Amino acid sequence: MSGVPARGAENAAALDASQMAAVAATVAAREKLGDVSAPFRQGAQARIAEAMKQYAAVVTELAKAPPSRLLALNWALRQYVIPARQAVYAKAARSQHVDGSVTSFGKDNLKCNKLVADAYAAGAGCGLSTGTGWYDTGTGTGWPAMRDGDSIWPPQANDLANPAKNIRSLTNARNLRSGDAKAEPELGDIIAFPLEGGAGHTGLYLGKNLIVSAKETGIEVHPLEYEQSQHGNVVRIRKFTGSGK
Repeated sequence: MSGVPARGAENAAALDASQMAAVAATVAAREKLGDVSAPFRQGAQARIAEAMKQYAAVVTELAKAPPSRLLALNWALRQYVIPARQAVYAKAARSQHVDGSVTSFGKDNLKCNKLVADAYAAGAGCGLSTGTGWYDTGTGTGWPAMRDGDSIWPPQANDLANPAKNIRSLTNARNLRSGDAKAEPELGDIIAFPLEGGAGHTGLYLGKNLIVSAKETGIEVHPLEYEQSQHGNVVRIRKFTGSGK
């Protein structure tokens, strides 16, 4: 695990009732804002209570052998409810190392792929597998990344959404659908939206068709249907395996 700290007590514990309430309150407050990301939040507030109930029902797994996907989701939600950490993932922000985040690149870049990478590599303690490209063997078995000078770049959202791209430590990208264990989302799974000739998008599944992801203004919670409508009505899923293959 290339320089990534082990899972701390904060990351290994499920969100408590007050933290879950803080997520719901933040969703409600941000849905009232009239900024550039406002359309992406529409409908989230109506679903968040049910999503938090679903979350509470499954995080009992954390008391046993916590799966990486739940630890990653917990970490992302904690960033979401702290304004200073939420803002680090805004497009105009410099890519800072906050709360153990591991990827690093300049401002004026969309950071949805950074949030997903940081959540798994740092939040879930899976580490970072860095190489000269996203698709080579790299070192380690954690989240794939490419080192370029002083920058560490995670795979781009369009690549995460591309079934033709075999990315180490991840399952193949599949069209999201129910009834198929490999294509049905579980909390914390990677949801990706391709856009040919433009910027794709990616985030973590929060339940009830909500995702937590980094938008122009920072970390947001919003319905995946809206994102899907902006990306050719295509939505795909990958699952983290940590196998390095």
